[in-house]
Amino acid sequence: MNRLPGDILSVLRFTLDGFVHARAAQAAASVAYYALFSIFPILLVLITVGSFFLEIEQVHQEVVRVVSRTLPVSQGLIVENLQQVIDNRGSVGLLGLLALLWSASSVFTSLVHNVNLAWPDAARRNFLQKRLVGIGMIGVLTILLLLSLGVDLFTSRFSWMRGGWGLEVFVEQSFFWEVVSLLSPWALMFLFFSGLYRWVPSSQVTWRAALWSAFSAATIWTIAVRLFSWYGNDVTRFSTVYGSLSALVALMLLVYLFCLITLLGAHLASAVDRHRGHPSDRPGRSTAASLTI
Repeated sequence: MNRLPGDILSVLRFTLDGFVHARAAQAAASVAYYALFSIFPILLVLITVGSFFLEIEQVHQEVVRVVSRTLPVSQGLIVENLQQVIDNRGSVGLLGLLALLWSASSVFTSLVHNVNLAWPDAARRNFLQKRLVGIGMIGVLTILLLLSLGVDLFTSRFSWMRGGWGLEVFVEQSFFWEVVSLLSPWALMFLFFSGLYRWVPSSQVTWRAALWSAFSAATIWTIAVRLFSWYGNDVTRFSTVYGSLSALVALMLLVYLFCLITLLGAHLASAVDRHRGHPSDRPGRSTAASLTI
């Protein structure tokens, strides 16, 4: 059974061993903590940088749309507070943008460090290197946001298409548009995870490992969002315990799940490469001890 699908059971075992011994669940909780302080600086950076190329209202609407798709719970909390922050801050100058970049990169700095721990042979970056990589990830997110906005602008110019027998069909009502709407969030996450697993670790990662892990992480995250939207959109489920903090708790839980899936994908990529290169190299206790230093 293990040999037929390409030793997939061994790879999964190596993945779970490395995930547990590296204490990735606790690491995901720490990244989620940093994310709480970085969410609004990240969104402000995206809006500020995007406004250099497009109208700020268009960028703001696109950021809200992406947030609604990526974080389906507590979107009212994020959108309302984001609008209030924008109204209070007004325009952001160069120094303000640099300060926002530094604050926003905190969560990515922690994420880069913990993703890198999935590779035992990876060189450890210093504080400045991790911070620069975190800022670079914000730049990638900005590019993905502008790409998504460009696709929306392109499709809005062609809001209808001519179907068979001379019939005019609105794109929004077509099967093609439904497929694009369903796959576009998954595709953006797949691109993000692919770059994360391929270039962020300070170790050689093959495209095979990066793409398989990105595919798995993006798929698991999409399913998790669907399930959370079905169960967690009703904030009253949390309000019975957390009261007025229920929206914030739901948001933190979803961010924690995202960090957990991200780190699981990193350990999967590491397991794929190590299994193909050194099948006998298993993440034992001695390896785990070096990971947590």
